[in-house]
This record gives sequence, C-alpha cells and structure tokens, in this order.
Amino acid sequence: MRPGRAARRLITIPVMLGWHLLVLVCSPALLLVAALVGVVTRSTLPMRTVMVLVAYAELELAAVARITRLRASGDDSDWQALVRWFVASTYAVTRRILDVCVCGSKTDQRGRKTSPAVQEGLSCWRDTAGPATPF
Repeated sequence: MRPGRAARRLITIPVMLGWHLLVLVCSPALLLVAALVGVVTRSTLPMRTVMVLVAYAELELAAVARITRLRASGDDSDWQALVRWFVASTYAVTRRILDVCVCGSKTDQRGRKTSPAVQEGLSCWRDTAGPATPF
C-alpha cells in the first residue's frame, strides 16, 4: 500500500465512521425536527430526507463491518455477494422511502436483458401529479 493511501485511510475512515454514528445517535431528534418542519411546510420531504440519511448511515456501517470481516477472513469469494447485498439494500431503501422505481427494459450488446440495477438512465420518479418522469 502506498503511503498516501494509508494516510488517507487513517483520516477518512474514522471521520466517516464518526459521522455515521453521529447520524444514528441523533436520529430521534432529527426525525422529530423533520416531522415538525414537515407539518409547518405541509411536506413529507424533510421526513423522507432524514429517513434516507439514517438508512444510508446504517447501510454504510453494515457494509464497513462486512468488508472488515471479509478482509480478516481472506476469502475473496464473497466480494460479489457483498456488492449484490449492498445494491439490493440501497435499492430497497430508495424504493421504500422515496418511491423510486427502475422502469423499462434494456439489452446489452449481445441482446441479453440487463439487471435493473445496471440500467443507466432508466430510473424514474413516480410523481403523484402525473406519469413517471425521468431524472
């Protein structure tokens, strides 16, 4: 490992872990404030924003824990399972909280259908005022 990479890891990993832990510890207060702001503004956006922030903090910490276990075991076969789990989990959070879906079908150069997780440009937002609109 290069010296610059080690120094960056010594700084960024503790900062990232501290940030996510702070978000989780403060989440009850953040949700309360978001609910109050949502009532005043008549919007669900503050509450959904805080819920996404908390959910991604949980996912990030769980991913770091799984990466640490994978590195400690030295088993390289589970990295793809980790990526599949993370993509599926983040999609589930996004779908549940924001009601964002992957729509359409796309084929690769060989004519095979691709996974919804890799279909770039086909994500859509379900707007209550009308049909799905692309990002």
